[in-house]
Amino acid sequence: MVNQLQIKVSEYDKRFEILVANSRVCKHLKKDLTKIERNSYANSQYSRCVCLKLSSIPESITDGGLEKTGLNIIGRAGVVINCGNVEACHRIGKKRT
Repeated sequence: MVNQLQIKVSEYDKRFEILVANSRVCKHLKKDLTKIERNSYANSQYSRCVCLKLSSIPESITDGGLEKTGLNIIGRAGVVINCGNVEACHRIGKKRT
C-alpha cells in the first residue's frame, strides 16, 4: 500500500514539474506577444494609407489646435476640406529603431 502511494506521489510530482515548465513557457510567450503587439501598433502609425503628414508644426500648437492648424495649412494650398473629412489629427511619436 505504501509503495503504491509512493508511486502515485512520484507521478504527481512529475506532472507538477511539467505544469510548472508549461507555466514558464506561457509567461514567456505572453511577454513576447505583448512586445510584438506594441511594436506592431507603434509601427502602424507610419504605414497608414489614408493619411496626410504635416511637419514642422510648432510644439506651441496644442493638441486641441492641431486639426484647425492642419486645415488652415491645407486650405492655403488650395485644397477644400472641412472638419468632417478629418478622421483623426494627432502628433506621432518619433520612430523607434
